[in-house]
Amino acid sequence: MKALVPILICLSTLLPRAARATDLGTSGISVTFAPEVELKRESSMIHLKIRLSEKGSAQIWLADNCSERRDEGNASYLVGTSGEFEIPMANVPGQGSRLCLKSSDRLTAEASSGQPAALAEAKQ
Repeated sequence: MKALVPILICLSTLLPRAARATDLGTSGISVTFAPEVELKRESSMIHLKIRLSEKGSAQIWLADNCSERRDEGNASYLVGTSGEFEIPMANVPGQGSRLCLKSSDRLTAEASSGQPAALAEAKQ
């Protein structure tokens, strides 16, 4: 019985501390995913991987120069959700040697025939 006394004393001091530690609440981890795009044109298909914000959208078109101002009235292929897509080239409007992408999340990407575009991230 004398051997149990030190153990009981130790437990009596540790248990209240453990109870207080659980009263502090829980902590959580918040993870945020930034918009990102990978665009590749192969033969007659476009391979697109895109992560948009909740209300984001993107447009794809063909042009010789993707950096020229894109008027809202010009036709483009619209992407309204995140995901991986296989898009027939015939569905993409415009003319030119470059495949161009611009999103409402400020993503931009371009690719020429058969060449992958570098991963693009939103410019902050």
